[in-house]
Amino acid sequence: TYIDSTDYASAEKTCSRLLKSDEDNVRLWIVMGTIQQELGNQEGASEAFEKALALNPQHEEEFGWLIDAGDRSMDWVTSIQVLEKLVELTPDKAEWQAALGLHLSRINDGEGARKAFEQALQLNPDLNEIRMQLGLAYLQLDQDQAAVDTLRAYLAKLPDDAHATEMLAGALCRTGQYAAAVGELAKLDEPRQQDAGLNLEYMYALLRAGQPRTAADLTAPDGTPILSTLFKAVARKRAGDPYRPLLDTLDSVEGDIDEECGGLLGTLLFFFGKKDAGEYVISEMNAFREEGVSSMRVDIVLARAYMSLDRYADAEAVLSKVAEAHPDEKYPHLYLSTVYDELDRFRDAEKHLRRCLEINPEDAEAMNNLAYLYAERDMRLDDAEKLLKRALEITPNSGYYLDSLGWVYYRRGNADKAIEYIRRAIVA
Repeated sequence: TYIDSTDYASAEKTCSRLLKSDEDNVRLWIVMGTIQQELGNQEGASEAFEKALALNPQHEEEFGWLIDAGDRSMDWVTSIQVLEKLVELTPDKAEWQAALGLHLSRINDGEGARKAFEQALQLNPDLNEIRMQLGLAYLQLDQDQAAVDTLRAYLAKLPDDAHATEMLAGALCRTGQYAAAVGELAKLDEPRQQDAGLNLEYMYALLRAGQPRTAADLTAPDGTPILSTLFKAVARKRAGDPYRPLLDTLDSVEGDIDEECGGLLGTLLFFFGKKDAGEYVISEMNAFREEGVSSMRVDIVLARAYMSLDRYADAEAVLSKVAEAHPDEKYPHLYLSTVYDELDRFRDAEKHLRRCLEINPEDAEAMNNLAYLYAERDMRLDDAEKLLKRALEITPNSGYYLDSLGWVYYRRGNADKAIEYIRRAIVA
């Protein structure tokens, strides 16, 4: 009752009294741990969970309840801590290994997830859903042939899984098997009509497989007006059809270039390979520019592809001209700030972020980036804190902004507050 009414101080006192008379009660120690979490006492929570684990690591019902509770509150850090201990104490239990892998993948620990998934499948080869997750981990780690083999094994049992088919197509393209990738994506005719990103990936695979005519004839669903137009222009050019009219009107196409590049182009490069797909996009965009195409959006896509491959000097050469030609456009300045930060040119990075805030004083993304720039260099921390608090007023519970604020508190030597905000950022 105290917990339900969020009176955690009274809940702690009551639970402590109960534990004095029943100190071997696993559930009570778990409850005590969750109370300590709510009170912000992570050390006390860990001690309580350790006690519960020491008493009975085989108590599946109780620990399953704890992990479910952590998932409901999105406290994956605690769930991972518990699962790591459960795996240590019961190494022959496939379900704990699988659950650990899933939680590690949620915080982008690809190598940790891979090890846990592999161990789970060794213990129980029938965990087919974990096989797909392992395939995703292999993609994240650029272990492309392993991803192909694992995803094929998964689809042998569940051939209608569209997401796994998309992942397999990406892995096939990464290994140069473009025709096979087209064959997989061709199975997804109905999903492609609804999913703009999937349609874009199909266009890419068709182009790499030498089938530009088919790519040029595709009708893109809503969601990628800019990138679909751009890829269609590539396809028409390769098929020998008129394509310049598409490029001449590209900058007037209604759409959000940052959203498409950050979401759909980013997904394409992840599944189909940053190196392979990224270099292809760079080659095609440069070919357009060499033909005299003048388009801010062609330049931005080119720069974003350069950035994905860590070719920051190349990106700077493109973006500096775009920012000069379009001084009131936010994104060239925002991307230049990232590029200059990577090139260790702090003053230039700061200048372009401040330009973003001149364009839009309520730009929370620019506030966050500028604050993080200061925190990274352990400078102007008061300004950084103010910027981040304002950014969080504009966009509450942003994981990126919470993480930056945690970093500011770390720089100030306030470890408790830093941990609090970084934990919140992980699950935001």
